[in-house]
Amino acid sequence: MAQVEEIAEDLPAPPPEEDTSETEERRRTVRPREEPSEVERALLEALQNRPPPPPPPRVYSSMEHFLLGLAPSLERLPLDKQEIIKFKLMQKIFEHSTVVLNLDHVDPQ
Repeated sequence: MAQVEEIAEDLPAPPPEEDTSETEERRRTVRPREEPSEVERALLEALQNRPPPPPPPRVYSSMEHFLLGLAPSLERLPLDKQEIIKFKLMQKIFEHSTVVLNLDHVDPQ
């Protein structure tokens, strides 16, 4: 027990209790609002004029992925071959299309 008393004597004394009315008065004191500094104004302006976030990345369909995959091979070909292949591709799509075009001339009545 003597050892505990010796250790307790070595500890620093607790600070004296402050007057609570003075502490409460300091807490209630409101400082007058100061004008923002140059740096604060620049920060506020930068935050307010922030550019919009970029749009989300585009999601491609499987057909778009397939056709985009053909582009590098097509671009390696000579221009005349590129045009022939593009034309034949459009021709095949048109041949297998279910759309029927009526190109007959209709006389206005």
